[in-house]
This record gives sequence, structure tokens and C-alpha cells, in this order.
Amino acid sequence: MKKIDIIWQRLVDEKGSTCDRCNKTYLNIKSAIEKLESLLKCIDVDVSFRKKALNMKEFKENPLASNEIIINGKKIEDILDVKIGQSSCCGPCGDSECRTIIDESEEKEVVEEKLIIKAILKEITQIIQGIKK
Repeated sequence: MKKIDIIWQRLVDEKGSTCDRCNKTYLNIKSAIEKLESLLKCIDVDVSFRKKALNMKEFKENPLASNEIIINGKKIEDILDVKIGQSSCCGPCGDSECRTIIDESEEKEVVEEKLIIKAILKEITQIIQGIKK
């Protein structure tokens, strides 16, 4: 069986909370996986989804590591050939400049479900074509 490994990392404060933009991205990842699940089973691809918590020290050292999606070892922006940016956040992040994604010249604070699906499908295509094991 072939695999798609998805890692999503975000800042988690001492209360176990994350910001709204990270939470919305998480919901979009879950929804994308659910929508693709039956297709993936049909083509014998297993999906592994893991959440990685960043503590405040790790976040302060690299705020762009929060709300990052990594699929089969590649960052989503590299798979989709899009840019990342930064904008002020809220909640546990305080007023830090957190990760955004720039798609079609529009900066978005939340990684949209359609981008997640598109990235997963690109990786699946490579697996099926034998480009990647």
C-alpha cells in the first residue's frame, strides 16, 4: 500500500489552545481528507495525518512554522508552487506575524480546503506514476 503522510503543525499554548486561523486550517485538512478518503482507498493509498504542537519558544524562533502543512515531506507551498507571507495574528499568537499563503495574488490567513485537496492530489499523481514511492 502506498502512503500520503500529512503533518500539520501549529502553536499550542499552555492551555492547549491555538489561534482561529490555525483551527480553521485544521478543519479544512480534516474535511479534505474525508472528501478524498474513498478515492484513496480505491487506489490503495493510505493517509496518515499527524498534528504537531509547537511550544511558545519554538514559535517565537520561527512564527512561519505555525500553521504549516507538510505532505510526504514537502511543504504545501512547494507542492503548489505558491508563496507564503505574514500577517498579524491573534489569540495565543498575540500580535505575531504569522504564516499566510498567497494563492492567485490573494493573501489568505487560512489554508483553504481546495488548496489542501489540490496538493494531496498532486502527490497522489506522483505516487501513481511511480515518480515517488
